Amino acid sequence: MLDLRERDDYDLQIIFVRHGESMGNLGLALPSGFHEQDPPLTAQGLAQAKLLAGGFEPGELAHIYAVPCLTEPTQSGGRLTLPEKESDEQRMARAKRCIDHFKSRYSGSETLLVVSHGTFFGYLISAALGATQNGFTCQTDNCACTVVAYRGEARKPMLRTANNTNHLKYTRGSADE
Repeated sequence: MLDLRERDDYDLQIIFVRHGESMGNLGLALPSGFHEQDPPLTAQGLAQAKLLAGGFEPGELAHIYAVPCLTEPTQSGGRLTLPEKESDEQRMARAKRCIDHFKSRYSGSETLLVVSHGTFFGYLISAALGATQNGFTCQTDNCACTVVAYRGEARKPMLRTANNTNHLKYTRGSADE
């Protein structure tokens, strides 16, 4: 299991998770436009999400953010509509705004859970680690956790773990397990 309770002296910890296995991850021939939507999770994806959720105590997470809510966080909790085609520069700018929002709104040993699609995942991690270039491409497993923590006034990022799937050991294989 992913144990994040040993927090040391972090002011903010963000757990980034790629969503559980979805119909879009199966490599099937899908209708046109299917990937622009949020494809439903498979039975395996639902099992992965349940295992992830079971690893947290009630009240342990200050907030949970999920795509498509990451289109643009606002003080009112609303969101803006994305342009139909978003450039790499626009995605990176959006990711930076999300991370800036999290860092300005949360402090005091809080933990956030941020669930994203794989495509946007690299941009979020790049922004969380303070990258100045466009997001890097990284392949992560479904429902894997990547954790970035911040501490002190400078709020320098620290990569605590990447692509951690220890909490999913019981879902490898059959979705019926």
